[in-house]
Amino acid sequence: MGALRKDVSLVEEAVTVLEEAVEIYRQRGNDSKQVDAVKNLIPALLALGRGDDAAARLAFAFAYYNANDESTRSAELMGLVKSLIDNA
Repeated sequence: MGALRKDVSLVEEAVTVLEEAVEIYRQRGNDSKQVDAVKNLIPALLALGRGDDAAARLAFAFAYYNANDESTRSAELMGLVKSLIDNA
């Protein structure tokens, strides 16, 4: 049970750091880096059972990719989503 708590604690810490990164990039107006941080945040949110938060972040990332005609990065994100679903 202790190892599980440690794993959860590490994921919670990762979420905190990634959320801070998202905010820093947002404040700096670096949308591309903000979306990169969001992409890394999504699996951690899902691991903590925060599916609604992950879905909102996913929608944000896809909106950015679509608005900026970044179909390759959108496809990469879709691959991440598929991988997460397959491994759930």
